[in-house]
Amino acid sequence: MAAGASFVITQPILGRDEMVDRLLQDYPDLPVVTEVWMSKKLSLLSDIIGREIPEEYPYDPFETLKIVQELYPNCGNYLGMLSLKNQYPILMEQFKNE
Repeated sequence: MAAGASFVITQPILGRDEMVDRLLQDYPDLPVVTEVWMSKKLSLLSDIIGREIPEEYPYDPFETLKIVQELYPNCGNYLGMLSLKNQYPILMEQFKNE
């Protein structure tokens, strides 16, 4: 923030995140965009967040997106590794129905 950031985009989060909570508490007027990992390639996600996630971990990107949106309703979402061919049509249907 000292460098003059006007917004923040997080690393991928899987749910409640201590760093995001602290960021929102310390800088309530700063726009925050949470990244939600949309790929099932968990080895890539492990490399990005620096924490081991077993390949057999039951990861559902759409469920994770729903959880993150519920936890952080005032944040935008960046959908990392979104498959435009397979996942985008599903998202469009979900948004149409809301």
